Amino acid sequence: MSKITFFILLATLFGIQTNYWNLGLSITDKSKRVIKKDIQINDIVAENSHILNKNTTIYTLDKSYIIEPQKHENVMYEKSEAVSAEYFNDIKDLITNNQYFEAAKKIVEIDRENIEKIFNDYNDYYYNSCIIYYNLGNMEEAKYYIENISGRENNPELILLEALILRDTNSQKSKYLLENLIKNFPDDDYADYAAGLLKDNQ
Repeated sequence: MSKITFFILLATLFGIQTNYWNLGLSITDKSKRVIKKDIQINDIVAENSHILNKNTTIYTLDKSYIIEPQKHENVMYEKSEAVSAEYFNDIKDLITNNQYFEAAKKIVEIDRENIEKIFNDYNDYYYNSCIIYYNLGNMEEAKYYIENISGRENNPELILLEALILRDTNSQKSKYLLENLIKNFPDDDYADYAAGLLKDNQ
């Protein structure tokens, strides 16, 4: 697990107290994940349509281009067939560079039988997946992954991360985890962060 990555998260946490994780991710159900990215649009141009009826307005970012519709068959199938193990090698680099949206797109494409070819072990996969979804603001998915990490109760970093994930949905358990982190690991750096979080919540 990358301690540097987690310190980046904590730096973000203490730098912006009112808005912790604000990137877009939408999970529709357990079998299908849809990732979306919010884009701020400036200078939207409204045009009258020469194709549709006179009461229809088309909104476009740029009116200086025309794209001819083209038929694409089995695009998703072709893409999945072309994906090789090398395609996933940069997931940790993307996380380190705060490119969580791009990392998430790759995480959802990993076949379960290839997890140990890409990550050190399942715990490493669960940890990195948790970090990605946590930073995308999807605490439900982040919670799922951190709960699958074995031995997390003996790791101060993971205890703090779980407390952060539960902060809005289960504040009592979050507080309990922070208090136990301070009690059981008083000399660890993460205990100081936990104390700061408890103080912020008072």
